[in-house]
Amino acid sequence: MPGMIDAHAHAIFGGFNAVSAVLPEETTKIEDLAAFAKTSQESGLAMVGDVVRISLITAAMWTPEQLNGVFNVAPYDKTPVMLVGSDGHTGWANKAMLERAGITAASIAAMSADDKKFYTLDAAGAPNGFLADKGWDQALGAMPPVPVEAQMAAMRQAIKEMNGFGVTAWLDPLANRAPSQPVFSASPTKEEEGVLPIYKALADSGELTAHVTGMALANASSGPEVLDVYTTLAAKYPKTEQLMVGGFKIFADGVKWFHSGGIFAALSPTTSELIIEGMQAAQAAGTVTSFDLNYRAKLWKTIGSEEKGQEMCRKIASHCDVLIGNEEDLQKGLGIA
Repeated sequence: MPGMIDAHAHAIFGGFNAVSAVLPEETTKIEDLAAFAKTSQESGLAMVGDVVRISLITAAMWTPEQLNGVFNVAPYDKTPVMLVGSDGHTGWANKAMLERAGITAASIAAMSADDKKFYTLDAAGAPNGFLADKGWDQALGAMPPVPVEAQMAAMRQAIKEMNGFGVTAWLDPLANRAPSQPVFSASPTKEEEGVLPIYKALADSGELTAHVTGMALANASSGPEVLDVYTTLAAKYPKTEQLMVGGFKIFADGVKWFHSGGIFAALSPTTSELIIEGMQAAQAAGTVTSFDLNYRAKLWKTIGSEEKGQEMCRKIASHCDVLIGNEEDLQKGLGIA
């Protein structure tokens, strides 16, 4: 189908915001936030299970004291509240939600310095509710799951909006995650399918008027086992005109995985050695290395011969943790009979 391509789209997350409680941009007064929370809770628009969830909050707009004065007193002192930041990486949780998630002064004090940076503390050393990335994930982990019906409505809204802008294809980098699930520190298993069932259901009903490539989220601390997550999901959701599982997405600060392939290796007489140099440096830093043989005889002939290609592929393979290839790649790329 003709149209534009979005190379990085969190479609269902945007759709979910459109069918849930989103604070109007013009809201700047704390009393207006309180009034919006009240009406959204009463209408059910803000409710995910028993949690009041309001999205697209600008964290710098209000102080912890102002938020405490609304959401840590009656009628919210016993009701978990989540205010989702507009950047997708931050948010604020009231004391009832922090307690449910196990976020306490003691738990934060026991963390490493690297982990403490994701939690904001008050003068007494207690969490003031503002969280980022891994800290926000901890709060999300205590959220009730978003019902399938709500996810279907969110995806329908997302498709409508994407198509309305002329977008008929996109890459979803978090296809094995669902709305309000942890992302930044998550290590999804092969049993976790995220929004892939939603995409498939809408594709089967003819409502997915787009080409979607879904990527499986992988944690930066994961090892080669993440390949099993991808292959399992790709087998369960085989490629169709509307949907395919294209690979995996790694969330990380810094580099946790070094990957290259046979086409780059064969581009010039020096690129194979460059790959080896990069792999050696990566392994010295504790980074996982992988290589996709992707053997192309014609390319190797342009810089030497097929025999030269086998020699360099074997040399590269000796430096990688994960080797990818089909039967033909192994036979022709490594010379395995």
